[in-house]
Amino acid sequence: MDWNVVVTIRRDFARAIGLLRKLGAVERTGLFNVVVMRAPDVRALLEQIAQLPASERFFETISHVVPITHKLHFATADGFEQQVRDVVLAWAPQLAGKSVHVRVRRRGHKGELHAMELERRIGAALLDELARRRTPARIALDDPDVVIAIETVHDEAGLAMWTRADLERYPFLRRSIERGASRYEQLAAVEAAPSRGLLAAANRFTSRSRADHPASASEILELIGELEPLTLEKLVATGATLDEIAAAVSAIEDEDAFGEVHHLPSTAREAEVRAILEDLLFEDFEERESEREIART
Repeated sequence: MDWNVVVTIRRDFARAIGLLRKLGAVERTGLFNVVVMRAPDVRALLEQIAQLPASERFFETISHVVPITHKLHFATADGFEQQVRDVVLAWAPQLAGKSVHVRVRRRGHKGELHAMELERRIGAALLDELARRRTPARIALDDPDVVIAIETVHDEAGLAMWTRADLERYPFLRRSIERGASRYEQLAAVEAAPSRGLLAAANRFTSRSRADHPASASEILELIGELEPLTLEKLVATGATLDEIAAAVSAIEDEDAFGEVHHLPSTAREAEVRAILEDLLFEDFEERESEREIART
């Protein structure tokens, strides 16, 4: 699909797909709870979402919606960065004298693309170009005049430039391009509230059955929702019971409905299930931690 929207699903995959299909064509990416869409007009899409009635509860199911206006394909990290620079520098006349925030969200190419380092280099190149034009700008992490959003999905990427007026008119867009807390920060936030949806699901399954037999594929799908076949196979292979999987699920919650660990795993199988889920949800944890170290230097 020639996509122009990246969507992260919070929970209830089937309902989310139903909501999204009212707005455009939807296609899976092979990434956990990430889909792409093709909307006829991204501006019209933003307006459609803004006009959705509260009763639709759209953002109880959908976490992030990021439309893009420029699409590119890349084979290497260097090729990606050069193509992104070309697009961003072409926006220089519109960024004269502005405060700018560059936001990269990487999905795929772990260890090759480093989001925060890319943000710094692209931001520096933009500032150099604007200084050369004698229309200097500055980088701002908080309340910028303009946000440049860069989304990667495997070997494709999309870019968009959103102004302060856009972010004020579509507040959900601001949330979509903000950086989520790192795994380290999530673990430190011991007061964070767990996901109501997943905890409710975990409690429902735990109270329904405490059988000690290994959970079946259908039971796992009913508890967790849509999963890639390989991930489902890994979870079944652990031999974990439904109680153990429910405990692992209830212990994890982040902005996309998984998160912090509240207690140590009670069994080796529960620990294995947690590891599988955390690999899905925090694929770039080590990268983010290394980037935090870079940022401190």
